[in-house]
Amino acid sequence: GGIIILNSSPKIEYCQIDSNFCHQGSGIYFKHSFAIIRNCSFSNNWFTEPINSQVLCPQWSEVKILSCRIDNNDCGAISSYGSTNTFQNNVITRNYFGGSFSHLDQVLNTKIIDNEGGIEMRGSSQIVNSIIAGNGSVNGGIGIMLYNSGTVTVNNCTISNNAGYGIYNRNSELILLNS
Repeated sequence: GGIIILNSSPKIEYCQIDSNFCHQGSGIYFKHSFAIIRNCSFSNNWFTEPINSQVLCPQWSEVKILSCRIDNNDCGAISSYGSTNTFQNNVITRNYFGGSFSHLDQVLNTKIIDNEGGIEMRGSSQIVNSIIAGNGSVNGGIGIMLYNSGTVTVNNCTISNNAGYGIYNRNSELILLNS
């Protein structure tokens, strides 16, 4: 992968993380860390198993991904597990899968568009002022999949032109406002 962050607190800005190969976190893998990633681009990263792999993989961390572009990767964009993360002002486009967010993640002012699959939310999370559109059929064409989540709030979002359902809710509490 591009970068591994273990038990540390880096700030990474204005970097291009391109053409890496790895099982998890081909762009950046985080574990037990506090990190800020700002104004970076992640592209052309790949895996042999794209559906189980991610460009950004925070695990048991607190990470802020701000104003980044995650584009044209042959894998999922993000997989968050056991973490509390903020994803703000990002563009996630033309990836195999938009992302899997969990626990107390916040997705704010982010465009998740034209991926092969949309996003999955697990745990209590928020999506605010975001666009989830034009995602393909990898996860059934669902824009947002809620699966055994806590409370997920979708506020002031545009969810359109996904290949299947706009939102699929299975065993979760959904608060849908102004969307």
